Amino acid sequence: MPPGDLVKARNLGLREARYRWILIWDADFVADEKLVKTIREIIEVTDRKLYYLVYWPFIRFCGDIYHLCPNPMHVEHWLYTWSRKLKYVEIRNTESLIAPVHMYKVVYIREPLGYHFCDVRKPERLFFKHVWWKYKGIVDRLLQEDVEKAFEFAKKVAKDEYGASDLYEAGIKYMKTLIARLEPYDERKFGPLPQKVIEHYNKKILHKII
Repeated sequence: MPPGDLVKARNLGLREARYRWILIWDADFVADEKLVKTIREIIEVTDRKLYYLVYWPFIRFCGDIYHLCPNPMHVEHWLYTWSRKLKYVEIRNTESLIAPVHMYKVVYIREPLGYHFCDVRKPERLFFKHVWWKYKGIVDRLLQEDVEKAFEFAKKVAKDEYGASDLYEAGIKYMKTLIARLEPYDERKFGPLPQKVIEHYNKKILHKII
């Protein structure tokens, strides 16, 4: 991936694509068991002469796997048919797909088909992401120069703003502040989380605390 530039990476992917359908899948997505069946059904019934943007919600988590983000549903066109006229651009620090509206037909699925753990990560990585968002211009420049300089800058922020000796300690403090403002995940409304998600979280992310 081009350093720090997901827009370039996505556009490179579009240029190199060799198949009709494109599925966007990030490292912090977890599929619901219904997702594969739903995608297969959509592909089988669509008209091969037409172009489609297929939207569905992911349930978004912040801080940990027990709290929802302020906007708990993340809806985008995760699945779409490829065209030479597609491109990604950066809008408000987010990579956004630009598609000609006269060509594309929208399919919207209202049921959540997975989970987006967008701000669920090891405390030190969570804090570094927080610093990146807060000081994006500075951190991006440092990342281009030397990754270690970017982490040294984050450590300085940890000490100055959180009185923390390292990124892990700052991450724990930031996480507690973050989840205190968030809505707890409601299993009665969304169903229980997959056991594999809970096991991964306990083992890989907060194992030091537990």
